[in-house]
Amino acid sequence: MVFIYTLESLHLRMKMKDIRRISVADTYALRHHILRPHQTVDQCRYPGDSDDVTAHFGAFDADELVGILSIYNVQSPDINTPNSWQLRAMATSENGRGKGYGFKLLQAAESYAAQYHAQCIWANARSAVIGFYEKAGYSVVSDEFSIPEIGPHCLVSKNIG
Repeated sequence: MVFIYTLESLHLRMKMKDIRRISVADTYALRHHILRPHQTVDQCRYPGDSDDVTAHFGAFDADELVGILSIYNVQSPDINTPNSWQLRAMATSENGRGKGYGFKLLQAAESYAAQYHAQCIWANARSAVIGFYEKAGYSVVSDEFSIPEIGPHCLVSKNIG
């Protein structure tokens, strides 16, 4: 099969958001740089990172990794919905912000969890980005709380099942 690209179709293809599964090791640089610059890279490894059903997604602009998101089969102690999944380590580089990569990462994680019949997806979201989650259909389900050395957060959730 031969593909013939016009200049316009190449431009559109380049603008597409490329989201794909990545290894947990591929997440560490952005986790460290964006989310935990005050910690070592080793401290950016989370429990469950290597579990069989955990998935890590990357957003790519050309060949540059500009966003990450991990999803874990972890029940929230504060949400009484069976088969809940937790989002963690969502980060977008300065070059990737405002281009829709975050929403595409959420969609990939939600689709992945749905394959396992997830009922709910939740996250401890930084207070500064609550509006992003609300635009993606998540609801704030807690008062603001502080995670030591990280800052203010709220629990957000979205029913998907």
